[in-house]
Amino acid sequence: RRKAIECLVLFIIINATGNILAFCQEQDALLHGVNAFDISELKALKPSLAFACWGFADAQIQVYCYWLLGHLYDDGGDHSRAVGFYKCIQSLGFSVGFYAIPTSRVNAL
Repeated sequence: RRKAIECLVLFIIINATGNILAFCQEQDALLHGVNAFDISELKALKPSLAFACWGFADAQIQVYCYWLLGHLYDDGGDHSRAVGFYKCIQSLGFSVGFYAIPTSRVNAL
């Protein structure tokens, strides 16, 4: 139980760090306009760190969710149905997230 709470606290800290970095980047974009920049420039560090924090937080919460499912369901059939339902809801959230991206922020392929 203590380890699970530590994991959630670490998730909150890392996710909040990514959100703060992204907020700072958005404020810079509002003040100076949105301009493309090269990955070798120093100003690419802030959004890169935000994405890294979010990626780590996502991986961490995925492991936590699978750990919870493993403890909640002992039977193999029930466990597989729970994981399938979890993946279905996760995919729905992923799809809604892409739908919510403003088209003005995404270039066409």
